[in-house]
Amino acid sequence: MGRSRRDDRSDVIRPVVSSPPETRYARTADGVHVAYQVVGDGPVDMVFVMGWVTNIEAMWDEPNFARFLDRLASFSRLILFDKRGVGLSDRVPDDRLPDLETRMDDVRAVMDAVGSERAVVFGVSEGGPMSIVFGATYPERTIALVLYGTVADFTARAPDYKEDPDAYLARTGADAPTFTVDELKTIASPLDFVGINVYRPNAYVEPSGDAPGYREIPFNASHPKMLSSWHVFDPECLYWAPRHLQSIWGVKSIFITENGCAASDVLASDGRVYDSDRLMFLRAYLTQLQRATSEGVPVHGYFLWSAQDNFEWGSGYGDRFGIVYVDFATQKRTPKLSAQWFREAARRNAVV
Repeated sequence: MGRSRRDDRSDVIRPVVSSPPETRYARTADGVHVAYQVVGDGPVDMVFVMGWVTNIEAMWDEPNFARFLDRLASFSRLILFDKRGVGLSDRVPDDRLPDLETRMDDVRAVMDAVGSERAVVFGVSEGGPMSIVFGATYPERTIALVLYGTVADFTARAPDYKEDPDAYLARTGADAPTFTVDELKTIASPLDFVGINVYRPNAYVEPSGDAPGYREIPFNASHPKMLSSWHVFDPECLYWAPRHLQSIWGVKSIFITENGCAASDVLASDGRVYDSDRLMFLRAYLTQLQRATSEGVPVHGYFLWSAQDNFEWGSGYGDRFGIVYVDFATQKRTPKLSAQWFREAARRNAVV
């Protein structure tokens, strides 16, 4: 494996990885072999807890993701691993699927195997909850917790997070989690900002006389959607999501860390991409975000997903989310109609 550091000029970064790192295996307390890699020799250890399904050897074949990992390894000792049951790690029987605490302990096993006493834990998507549990269980081994595109609970409905805490404790009884006063102080540490990904409404509800005071109503079969079958269209979700963060939890600074849509983008005969549906989407959603900020909701940034077409974790190269069209064969970039609109909206700092 070839590695190098910065050259004599501080603004030039040379590649850290010229070939995939060696894959090794850590053995967990219950005898499962977890595949891991280590790359880079920076001053801080970083454990990258990725989402859903991974393969730590195959991911180096995707150039954009390999460059991302290379950047992380340029300033850290980057520790990668496949969670038990996926990639190169041991499979697990269907009748003994691991709970969150068991999967979380895979992080500890890998850190022990590489001799890492403390690390930054970087959790993405489905890797977020186990990163959160690791930080709460081993605060002395967690330098910092970095979360991206994740939630505390990935279940479709999470009633535990909607009901009154006293009611939750009464309902769960002996199964309720235990914690100390010091742990409560740690989890209550102030946040610099909260970032949320907002694409669609999760549900529509109406008032109800029964607990919890509302009932869910179905989406109509003809309710408009974007190209992706899951992407229900409703711009007001970009108004209500940050407003709820402010009104319910008193968040002082909010960033929209993802918002956007896929579209059936094709090059026209004149070489342009006329993604009129995406332009409509952006204008409608950002109008609602502007509505929120005009009412004092502290939204301090907006990140469009995405700048250019890329390899989507669920759809691969099938769905295009970018405002810049990418010819994946030649790597040629072509700004779409939405890119022109977004550039002008950013220049004016206004919906145009």
